[in-house]
Amino acid sequence: MDWVYRIDGTKAESNANAAGPWNPGLQHGSAPASLIASVVENLPAPVPMQVTRLTLDLLRPIPIGVLEIAVFAFVDPQALHTLTGDSLPLSDTAVYSIAFLAFWACTAVACGLTVLLYRSAEELNAPHLAGH
Repeated sequence: MDWVYRIDGTKAESNANAAGPWNPGLQHGSAPASLIASVVENLPAPVPMQVTRLTLDLLRPIPIGVLEIAVFAFVDPQALHTLTGDSLPLSDTAVYSIAFLAFWACTAVACGLTVLLYRSAEELNAPHLAGH
């Protein structure tokens, strides 16, 4: 079998083997999923780790071509300090957990606002919804 991705540093070049049946210029979801899984499995870690679950949401088709591989975290636990400049007395796992929960809370608020704003003015101002 020919290659699906040719990786050079942080660039991953895909070819026709990554295409799906719907459009020859777009990748099937399993191709980028396998690339992401490979990158995640090979990330350096301070202790031996094993990926046990990986969930991906591909929000749009990914074109065949060269992709840039970028792995980043929004929160670097070592860079967090209190207002006085002291390091936070939290483990890296605790910081990542708090950051995840904060991200989840922001997403929940955004979803709630979307549902609220999706309603028409008549629905929002109806007497039965206003408690009258």
